Amino acid sequence: MSSQAIKSDRKKAQYYFNRGTTYFQIKQYEKAISDLTNAIDLYRNSKDFQIKIYQKMLTLRSKVYMNNKEYSLALDDANKLVKYDPTNINYLIQRGSLYSFLDSLTKSLIDFNKAIELNPTNKSYYFNRAIVNYKLQNYENTLYDCNIYIEDNLSKSVYYGIFLKSAAFIELEKYDKANYEIKHARNYTFHSIEDSTSYFILQSVINKKLEKNNLANKYFKHVELLMEKENKIDRLEKDLIVGHSKNIKAILKEWGKI
Repeated sequence: MSSQAIKSDRKKAQYYFNRGTTYFQIKQYEKAISDLTNAIDLYRNSKDFQIKIYQKMLTLRSKVYMNNKEYSLALDDANKLVKYDPTNINYLIQRGSLYSFLDSLTKSLIDFNKAIELNPTNKSYYFNRAIVNYKLQNYENTLYDCNIYIEDNLSKSVYYGIFLKSAAFIELEKYDKANYEIKHARNYTFHSIEDSTSYFILQSVINKKLEKNNLANKYFKHVELLMEKENKIDRLEKDLIVGHSKNIKAILKEWGKI
């Protein structure tokens, strides 16, 4: 192959990568996947192949697949990345998140454990692991991880840890503690209607369990209003944080919502 052809392939790969990145940023995922696949194929076969550039391309395509809810394909790329660099925390977190989406929870836990072992000071890793522990019904471990995530955390998203901690207490039937935790969430500004909905669901469930039916009904009215506004009432049981709670599902079923 001539040096001119090598340069041409490299330029084409870079062009597809740049355009694919733009498509990703504007959420045109199918076009992004097509361009990134072209970039990867061209670059993988080029004579001036460099592993770090190849990893960068795979990382982005895995993220695009993930955003496009093509989790198995995203996992294929993530597996390649971890194989190339088994101690890269970003790759471990990316693959662990994908395993969680695919309900391969034991594998997800292994990746998050490894990430925490490599960097025990990053609080977000503990929240990732807390979600997996919650799905595995390891509620005491969920509380442990949430406590680390919440303590001295200045992030505006720390209330996610409070939500999850409260949900774990519900599962452990410690409703007073769940009530105590959820009250702290109101100290934060929620980022979305979904977050507000999660808060009101938790409040409704907790007060129902504490036999404070008037309060429970009041909070659930907020849930109905929010979900009707967004036309997402059928998605309540799929909520990332509280959707796996048998108590929350039971309450929603009682109200005829699932």
